[in-house]
Amino acid sequence: DLVAAYCEEWLKRRGHVATAKDEATRLRLHVLPLIGHMAIAQVRPRHIRDLMTAIGNKTSEAPKCKGERLAPRTVLHVFSTLRLMFKGAVIDEHIEATPVVVEAGTLPANVDKDPEWRSTAIFERDELIAIVSDPRIADYRRVFYALEGLAGVRHSEAAALRWRDYNPSCAPLGKLLVARSGEKQRTKTKVTREIPVHPSLAIILDAWKADGWAGKYGRAPEPDDLVLPTERNQIRKPADTLKVFHRDLALIGLRPRRGHDLRRTFVTLARVDGGRAEVLRPLTHPGDSDIIGLYT
Repeated sequence: DLVAAYCEEWLKRRGHVATAKDEATRLRLHVLPLIGHMAIAQVRPRHIRDLMTAIGNKTSEAPKCKGERLAPRTVLHVFSTLRLMFKGAVIDEHIEATPVVVEAGTLPANVDKDPEWRSTAIFERDELIAIVSDPRIADYRRVFYALEGLAGVRHSEAAALRWRDYNPSCAPLGKLLVARSGEKQRTKTKVTREIPVHPSLAIILDAWKADGWAGKYGRAPEPDDLVLPTERNQIRKPADTLKVFHRDLALIGLRPRRGHDLRRTFVTLARVDGGRAEVLRPLTHPGDSDIIGLYT
């Protein structure tokens, strides 16, 4: 089998994986043009070394960074996906051993492309307040931003929330049950999280449920209704979300950042105000070992 043919076979089996779309993009953009024509059994470690060296020297076609080399993390993600695919080829008995090994120094260090970027990828407290309260931003989008910035949920998790997932009667704080991501039946980490509802978020959610939701969709919400559905009562998808977010930021005079930076802001402001890392971790990046932390 050719590498290209096995790649397509392997990707079809990955449809249930949260990162499948990203894996397909990495392979089709960076790997197949260089080794897709080769028989998979003929790929040797030297081919992988040369492939990764070429990818490391490759320039990006993205409009915002056209002509610049690929970010180190992009190169590492390609290598990780390539290693997974060839591991599958071993399991499928197309090859006896994986050729995806490289010498030290072949891959870039796992660092940010721009060393100053991470310190700016966050919102100040007054900026977050403006994003979730300025009436120039549509009310449903303010609710979305509040869920990301005051509960630390991912965009896809906020999109999948239903009213039954919000329990305002818990004491001392209300509770959000984050169990799904977009149209998938589980979260990205496969761990269900219980997140305490910040008092400001409770005010926003309660007002949205009492007036805003019915005003937008023409009836009172029921427990099985999505908190933030599309006009056709479907789960909102990430497409064009960043463009809308940037327009909202420009509308209130703020510089552009990513929606994910609201999630980073949640953690940062909580830590600034004395939040403990062992309490915050289960709310944003839980593992199976964090189940006690979830109850705490």
